[in-house]
Amino acid sequence: MKSWKLGVMLSLGSTLLAATPIQALPESQIVDKLQGIPVFALTDSDNLLLTATASGEQGKPAKGGAFFSQADAKTFLQKLQKENPSLAKQVAIRPVSLSELYKAQMNLDPAKRVSIVYTPNQNQVKTALSLVQKLAPSLQQFNGNGVPLFLAKNSKKGTYLTIPGKNNKAVVPLFFDRDQLQPMIDKFKQQQPSAIVEVQVLTLETLLDDMRIKNDAFYESLVFGPSREGSEVFRNRTTSSIRGVFN
Repeated sequence: MKSWKLGVMLSLGSTLLAATPIQALPESQIVDKLQGIPVFALTDSDNLLLTATASGEQGKPAKGGAFFSQADAKTFLQKLQKENPSLAKQVAIRPVSLSELYKAQMNLDPAKRVSIVYTPNQNQVKTALSLVQKLAPSLQQFNGNGVPLFLAKNSKKGTYLTIPGKNNKAVVPLFFDRDQLQPMIDKFKQQQPSAIVEVQVLTLETLLDDMRIKNDAFYESLVFGPSREGSEVFRNRTTSSIRGVFN
């Protein structure tokens, strides 16, 4: 049994978090990378995020949800309407930037911190698992849990495929949809027909943790490409704070 409540403010447009000495990347840089990523969350009209605490888990961080598929968010809301109709009337599915969830989580006192549970698009999970089975498992971080991210590597040279980013600086794109990676691979293969390109699979959750604690310049070069569904939703909005390399 879960106890639901509205308890985490998504402070849209709030000041970026300050860097701390132990981080590989400052929080502000991580937030900036996530700004262009739309997800779907259940919030009330004041932007309070719906969270839950399972019975027997009192004292542990509450859990809030973010969906990469609007259909999955709708299915969840329909279930909530049956379990807790009065609370369900207070919330709606709203597209928000992934950066807002990240900031909301990190701005809380550690004792009150919320664990954000990301629900991936299940079609992309199936695609990722299929890739892992075909390619060397040692190259993959995906085992069916978490949100899969896809990136391409030139296996002969051991370098990742890049695109021009801000100020025309080369960046390594990560995609939540495998198909969005294909045009870049096709263009690269036209330029270098003999090259062997392999698609690697990471997870969003592991990558976010690594960017915060590991000292690796590679993380600075990464950019996230929003999913097609999320991009369409924000494209149809009259106002949005969502900005990124892919906009």
